[in-house]
Amino acid sequence: MAGEITSSFNTKVDNPTGGLTQSTGWTNPNGILGKDDFLKLLLVELKHQDPTSPMETDKMVSQTADLTVVESQETMKKSIESLAAQMKTTSSYSLVNSVGQLADTGNDKVQFKFRGEPTKFNIFFEEPPLAGKMVVYDSTGNSIKEISLTESQINKLALNTTQSFTWDGTDASGTPVDSGTYRIEVEYMGKNSKENKTTRPGIYPIESVKFANGEPEINLGDNGYVKLTDIKEIRKTVS
Repeated sequence: MAGEITSSFNTKVDNPTGGLTQSTGWTNPNGILGKDDFLKLLLVELKHQDPTSPMETDKMVSQTADLTVVESQETMKKSIESLAAQMKTTSSYSLVNSVGQLADTGNDKVQFKFRGEPTKFNIFFEEPPLAGKMVVYDSTGNSIKEISLTESQINKLALNTTQSFTWDGTDASGTPVDSGTYRIEVEYMGKNSKENKTTRPGIYPIESVKFANGEPEINLGDNGYVKLTDIKEIRKTVS
């Protein structure tokens, strides 16, 4: 009869597919069988066994042992999941120690949208500059313009190591460039070290860390909050 299974000793089991659904084949809507499911299967097997030929003791012990293994695996799985959650929380909160360090987003490019319209961006200097210049590169890596740091910019950087810059969207000849993505780099000499250094957009001090729905976000000051997944590197500032 459809929907029924008959055992080898002709004992009928009603509704053998309870809880299962069929599409292209039989599936378990819960995805897995737990220890309770195995226990039910064992009880059904005992209930419908042939009284004249009951299950052998060694088979019952074997199935009981299998049930114990399944239960142990479930307990271990829950323990591992709990440990992973604790480690994630501990790792997230340890990010608070990164406040004051440098976060590198790996993005040294600016988006120029309209010809003739200035583009603004921020640059962080690990050391106040004695002198320097900003270099603009096109998408092919060619330098299209160099802009020297002004005395006013240098004086401001002696007090605040993050400076806002503006590029007017023209090349070295003063011709407006096309809309697109351009790479920015600043070459400068450190005021204290007298060493040649470079910096670029995308590297900023971490001012604070907040947690949105349990996920950490890094505050890069005027550049706003970014997700931890958007950070390529965190490193200490030069002492």
